[in-house]
Amino acid sequence: MQGLKNITLLVLMVMAGAVSITPAQRCGGSTNYIYIYVRNGTTLVNPRYQIISVSPSELLYDDPKLAKIISDTFFADGIERRRQFWHMESFILKPELVEKFLKTYKAENYDPAPEWRRLKKEDFSGRIEQGQIDLPTSEMFGYPYILKIYADNRKPVYVLGAHLGGCFPMERILIDEPDAKAYWDSWKD
Repeated sequence: MQGLKNITLLVLMVMAGAVSITPAQRCGGSTNYIYIYVRNGTTLVNPRYQIISVSPSELLYDDPKLAKIISDTFFADGIERRRQFWHMESFILKPELVEKFLKTYKAENYDPAPEWRRLKKEDFSGRIEQGQIDLPTSEMFGYPYILKIYADNRKPVYVLGAHLGGCFPMERILIDEPDAKAYWDSWKD
């Protein structure tokens, strides 16, 4: 009986120690507020967005193969990038590289872990209201997506980033031609 008490006490001490050093979940999920800007008072006519999943279904977001696939497909500069390089920064992509990828694109091949995603597949496109897109995020959903922003009077701008992942993200995207820019604006602590 004494041995059982000692084992129970040891297990409780190990559990208490593990809990004290294990980080808590940061947020679970939040909202990515994406602000769209144009210069010189230009008004976008019928502005819309589309989210395009570019992570092959069989790969997790932190798989090193994913970083290579994304680099080779959308950058064509031969630079090897680190894992999840799209997670803390957004990148404006060259339209010709995205459009080449989309010619053979099949959405069913690019939908990793949909059970973790807070946004339903049918909500992957919509209107941009008052220069803003609000997307629900999940803390552990750091997959790369292309956010296509377009309007009747503008060519599409393609932005690579983890638009559906993270805690308290906010992006600002300037879609002026040819100087489009994308910024991660804040991450709350």
